[in-house]
Amino acid sequence: MDDELFIICSKNHLWAARKKIGPGAISEQNIIIREQGSGTREVFENTMSKHIIPYSIKHVLNNTEAIKKAEEANIGISVVSEIAIKEEIKSGRLVKINLAYVLKKVQHNLPQGQISFKTLRGIFEASMFW
Repeated sequence: MDDELFIICSKNHLWAARKKIGPGAISEQNIIIREQGSGTREVFENTMSKHIIPYSIKHVLNNTEAIKKAEEANIGISVVSEIAIKEEIKSGRLVKINLAYVLKKVQHNLPQGQISFKTLRGIFEASMFW
């Protein structure tokens, strides 16, 4: 199953109304992320490390529903699967953030089988924000 990861925020977050965010802005935000061992967290941390983008983890939560509730409460930003946030995006409760950076595809072996994440590609677009 193909899926994409997206950085999300509350509709009330200061990023919600902006067209695009530079990767350096991540260091100014509280990150809400999955637990160690999560494929989503692994992709996020590897990407931030590879491109030397500093970040600060504020909360570690062990399920996507808890992360979505924290996001709706405007506690910070997070990275989640597009499939997991379809309804929240459609209803306007959460917002997908476009960051200026292109990432490669990665694959993870999860219990359901091999899942190919088009990792953050839909939100990290190449631009002049570097």
